[in-house]
Amino acid sequence: MSTSTSAGPPASSAPRPSPRSGDAPAWDAGAVVVVGAGIAGLACARSLRDGGLDVVVLDRGRSPGGRLGLRRTGKGTDAERVVDVGASYAVPRATSFTALAESWRARGVTGPWTDTLLAVSRDDGGRVTSTPKPGPVRWSAPGGLRSLTDDLAEALAGDGVPVREHDVRRVDRDAAGALSVDGHPCRAVVLAMPEPQAVRLVGPGLSEETADLRDRAWTPVITVWARWDEAWWPAMDGAFVSGSPAVEFVADDGRRRGDGAPVLVAHSTPQLARDHLGDPPAAVAPVLAELGALLGRGEAPAPVETGAQRWTFARPDGGRPETSRLSRGLGVCGDGWGERPGVEQAWLSGTELGGRLAAEVAGASPRT
Repeated sequence: MSTSTSAGPPASSAPRPSPRSGDAPAWDAGAVVVVGAGIAGLACARSLRDGGLDVVVLDRGRSPGGRLGLRRTGKGTDAERVVDVGASYAVPRATSFTALAESWRARGVTGPWTDTLLAVSRDDGGRVTSTPKPGPVRWSAPGGLRSLTDDLAEALAGDGVPVREHDVRRVDRDAAGALSVDGHPCRAVVLAMPEPQAVRLVGPGLSEETADLRDRAWTPVITVWARWDEAWWPAMDGAFVSGSPAVEFVADDGRRRGDGAPVLVAHSTPQLARDHLGDPPAAVAPVLAELGALLGRGEAPAPVETGAQRWTFARPDGGRPETSRLSRGLGVCGDGWGERPGVEQAWLSGTELGGRLAAEVAGASPRT
């Protein structure tokens, strides 16, 4: 059995290359710098560019994606494929995001997956019950959900806004009120990332206006994936789990992606994640043992390949009434803004912030 692990952002494994440039050079002082090339950051850059602004997108990873994490199974074989280890699915609800999802669907990027998952419950005595749980239609992507950010990044590159690989160290405001990123001046800055990561980047000139972003707690998750030679679990798309000490959600990645691969992806409970944040691979064994009990096998057979991905800031504890934050040219956005975290909310947050910031830069009043 082979094992892989990651503690940071997943490396690139998208089905097609995304436009990148080398390490970020200095940019024009009138540019808006977007830090983070996940859904929120790319959506914000799209709105800013549509507003006629010079935009620079920076990301520390080798490809866009952010929290749309992917990993590979079967490396070096004909069966090599990607596995979604970040967001599990997208749920189009808002009219604007639904229109975007339909455009992706028309081009084969994404499409409906399922409207019924299971609700699996484990009581104090270890008895497991399972019932269908109808809900909204969840959408998945044949090439992995990172296909969504690839598509957004390619469109931006076509408009002269490539994603640049650059690990931003400091965002600050000087005594005259001017913003800078790693010492390079800019017109405005967007931090498209979880708030705890955003506040780590700000210097003393921004510490006061971002102080309240430090208040909200965030829940960690460790994603464990495993591949077998054949499926041993009953047919299902996925399951929400309650009463388990190890697992909160599990998806059949083969059914989710449409290729039938015998791969399960499980998201851990917060407590299990806290116990193993310093050693994500240690979460694999208890998660797989729990999957055997939850899915009716008693003990899961040994997989041929496993992996673990740590998400220290997987989701916020509680929502925010605002969909983004904008203060004197500094914007913060992401899926943690608004009342319903998820892929759609990330896109809405970035799009809304980009529109407000474009109006502000143009000298108009910010939209509310």
